[in-house]
Amino acid sequence: MKNKQETLTTLFSLGTVQEKYDALRKLIAARKHHAASKDKGFQIGIDGLLETVGDTSAQDKDRLLAVATLGRLASSIKRLRATIYDSLQVALAKELPEPFLLEEPDDRSYVGYACEQVQPKWGVDYCANAIVYEETGEQSRVAFLKALLMMKPDLSAVLMELAGVIRSFIPETEDPGTSIAKRLKRLMDGLQVAMAEIRGEPGDEPGKQLASLCWAAFKDVPVSKKVDTLIDTTAGVAGVIHEVVRLRFSLATEATTYSALKVVKSLQPTNVWAKNAPQSKALLQVVQDISEAMLILAKQGITDDSLAGQLVIACGDKKTARQRMKKLAQMPGVANNVKNWLAEGKNEAPLDVAIGESQQLNDDCQLAELLIDAQRFQALESVGKQQILPEIEMLDPRLGESVQRLMQNGVTICDAIAVMAKRKNLRVRGTSGDIEEYAPMEHEIIGERNGVRQVCIVRPVVEQVRDSGVSFVIIKGLVKKVE
Repeated sequence: MKNKQETLTTLFSLGTVQEKYDALRKLIAARKHHAASKDKGFQIGIDGLLETVGDTSAQDKDRLLAVATLGRLASSIKRLRATIYDSLQVALAKELPEPFLLEEPDDRSYVGYACEQVQPKWGVDYCANAIVYEETGEQSRVAFLKALLMMKPDLSAVLMELAGVIRSFIPETEDPGTSIAKRLKRLMDGLQVAMAEIRGEPGDEPGKQLASLCWAAFKDVPVSKKVDTLIDTTAGVAGVIHEVVRLRFSLATEATTYSALKVVKSLQPTNVWAKNAPQSKALLQVVQDISEAMLILAKQGITDDSLAGQLVIACGDKKTARQRMKKLAQMPGVANNVKNWLAEGKNEAPLDVAIGESQQLNDDCQLAELLIDAQRFQALESVGKQQILPEIEMLDPRLGESVQRLMQNGVTICDAIAVMAKRKNLRVRGTSGDIEEYAPMEHEIIGERNGVRQVCIVRPVVEQVRDSGVSFVIIKGLVKKVE
């Protein structure tokens, strides 16, 4: 056995790229790769692979295979990971050949992992094409999706990039419409996985960008007549919408978040959509998301016809949507005028004013306090995620998962508070630690009051912008005198 290990180690050190690749796989299969990596000659093999990656005159497949081999090595031996990816920063200065020269999807995945870690300048177009043109290597697709999510500023930008690629993608098959539907389904499934792992920023109206992606996919091909395929595609799109809401719950209250549903609905006969929508687990999740959003707004006395329209689409028909809205009307805390709207579709003001001006002001003050607390929590969550959570995960991974879920739930609550505050036109002005001129109508001073000109903000002001455009202070900022 030792002789075999020595032979494989020598091949990895001095062999061709293919021989290095084969030798590493055999060492991993025999669980001898950790021992082999301690051999002095092993680093020679790594250096040779890095040289091949950066050599644009080398065979295209050799360059890709060298990246895949290094990626597999970094994934298998943790102590080498940082060194390998740091070295690839230089080696990947020049764009790689398209990944499909590698027959095994597993190998293409390691190229995607390398792009995620290194984020090369040429990586955006490269990854977007790899995602769309990947046939059936779903792990590879997810790897390139994660890389693209890391390289673009937010999800909206990723969806826009993918729309540009899929617009020109027309499968050379007898039924391109069905092929596109299946490809979009796979893309959506992969995107859900990648989004769950790379929880980045959603960006500006990701729902609209998702709808544009779906339109782009079917723009130049006939609609598939295979109903089952279109139903599967719908489930994939609905799954991404639900993941967007999980990413930031405040988006649940925006009707545009669900825009892509109208696109995939338009591809199917009305009776097919109405029949299958109630049976779709993915659409039921979206129905629940919309319902929760409508309830949050209803408790604030807000109606939204556009959101109700999206509920009709997700439910499959108006009757089912109306039944669900009537159930929402029975929930405690819903304003009377909104109850009428939910139950009857009539948006009429109640005969008696349920909340007087003084009560409304009190509610606004409480919401303003919550808004400040939410901002504090989000600031602490960011610090905890970067500094505290890694330490907890190192000591107890299971506890780390629980803490992470707790933090995510807190962020979701904070997002909901921000939505309610936005609907009430509440906004925070100033930041703790800022220095500004003392204004008695806006500031409540702590401590010494004599001769105050400048103050340091302890808790910022929360103000409300009325319809006239004039701002009113809801709660004063807490400040202290600047000596």
